[in-house]
Amino acid sequence: MSLYLDSVRHCLNVEQVDVFFAEYVSPADDMTQVQVVLDELRWWKDSGVVRYVGVTTHNRAIALEMIERHQCDVLMHRYNMAHRQAEQNVLPAAQKAGIPVVAFTCTDINLPPAMDYHYYYSRLGKLPLLSELLAPGLLSIMIQCT
Repeated sequence: MSLYLDSVRHCLNVEQVDVFFAEYVSPADDMTQVQVVLDELRWWKDSGVVRYVGVTTHNRAIALEMIERHQCDVLMHRYNMAHRQAEQNVLPAAQKAGIPVVAFTCTDINLPPAMDYHYYYSRLGKLPLLSELLAPGLLSIMIQCT
C-alpha cells in the first residue's frame, strides 16, 4: 500500500493527500484485514502524508460500525433516491459524530421514467446540502492518475 500512496503523491506532485479511502468494505471482507488497512491509514495520517482517512461501503451496518468506532474521518456511502435507508441511521449517526458523508451511486436510481427525481423531491421537501454534512473546509475531489 505504501508504494501505491507514494505513486499517488508523485502523480499529483503533493506531499500530503487530502483523503485516502479504504475502498468498498463489504461483509465478505476479513474484518481483521480491514483493521490492518485502517491502522495503516491512521499511521499515514499521524505521519502527515494523509490528511483524512476515508472508508467506502454500501453496507449500512459496516458504515455504522465505522462511525461508532471512529474508524474514519470521511465516509463514502450509497445514497440516492432509490436507496434512502441511510437517512434512518447512517446519516444521523455521522452527523452526530461529526463525520462527513460523501454519497456515491447517487445517480444510479433505476426508476421507471414516470417516477423521476422531481416527483420524489416534491414529496421529500428540502434535502440536506452537502455543505451541511461536510466538515468546514473539506472538499473531496477524485483524481485518477495514469
